[in-house]
Amino acid sequence: MSADPANAAERLRHPRILEAGSTRKALSPAQTVTLDWTRGIAAQLVLVGHFLSLNGVASPFTMQDLGVILFFVMSGFLIAASVASKPSDYDYGDFLIDRAARVFTPYVPALAFLWLAGVSFAKDGPTDLVTVMANLFMLQDFPLHERWEWFPAFDRVGPGRTLWSIAVEWWCYVGLGALMLRRRQSLWPYLPLFLPALVVWHHQTVSGRLALTWMLGALAASLWSRLPRNAPVWAALAASFTALAVLRWEAVEGQFYDFLLNVLIGAGLFSFLLAVERLRPPAWLARSGRGLAAFSYSLYLTHLAFRYFPFWTGLAAANMFAIALWWAVERHHRAVARGLRTLRKRLRRTNRQAVQLFRPTSSRPKWNRPAFQTSSIDNQIRSREGVET
Repeated sequence: MSADPANAAERLRHPRILEAGSTRKALSPAQTVTLDWTRGIAAQLVLVGHFLSLNGVASPFTMQDLGVILFFVMSGFLIAASVASKPSDYDYGDFLIDRAARVFTPYVPALAFLWLAGVSFAKDGPTDLVTVMANLFMLQDFPLHERWEWFPAFDRVGPGRTLWSIAVEWWCYVGLGALMLRRRQSLWPYLPLFLPALVVWHHQTVSGRLALTWMLGALAASLWSRLPRNAPVWAALAASFTALAVLRWEAVEGQFYDFLLNVLIGAGLFSFLLAVERLRPPAWLARSGRGLAAFSYSLYLTHLAFRYFPFWTGLAAANMFAIALWWAVERHHRAVARGLRTLRKRLRRTNRQAVQLFRPTSSRPKWNRPAFQTSSIDNQIRSREGVET
């Protein structure tokens, strides 16, 4: 999943991403490494959990669900922090370009791959054109069909069973960006995007709770710079929240989508980040974390296409294919964003020129009247008397 605006290595190049009023605090190297490892491990949890369950192997807990919750909590934190740190001329259109480039650059080729896998294996979800187009526009599992029977229920393409969460996360992006940047730009041109986001947010707040889980991370980002820095206290809180999360998990019989459990997981993660803020991780740990996190989104998108391989072969093949997809496509998302921004500027310039070209002119003829016609009667009389004398 695209749990952050970029991986933590990218955040190191632009460290001042967290803002609260006039105070900014960067993620420290230890916090960066922690988020990288969390993201990479979450993707591997989803992979292993799905492969175990699909091969009929009993596991002590649904690790794939834990991976999804970690993704959502980190995503809300990093996206909200990134938007809050942007300059004043950064508007909703810029935000949508950044998010679309980050999400769709690997998503589109992954969707094509999932369609091909679905056609080849013919064992998973539908591969018809309507389903493919619905997934392309993030309408898979769109909740309106639960309220109105006339609205179609769109399935996920082929073996892309995990694409439901990508759609939820995309609409969370659209909604949060509109909320945070509403004063910088009119949202009326983006109403076709904003209204579906409201539908998903309402559904995932009342029923699914994933929107609330995502907002937990956004709330942490808004409070980040205001929180006191006391490593021992935060370490104790991280241990306490983790213990409470385990107890809650047992109480809800392993249902990771329980909202209170999500609160405890998020609180434990952010407390741990504050506890390790001043630590200095070794270089090898940072490099391996960056590498593991880099292809996690590509892995999340495509791993179920390898579900019919033998267990260990499938794990290796899924990781290798995700690395290849990241190298060939995903890592170029910034170049895609730059191209889209250039295109937007050109379209704006063209629109301004068109407006100036077709701007209506005054129907009254413009001509210079003689000076004597514009002067008063007295001035005319005085000028004549002066000329006669």
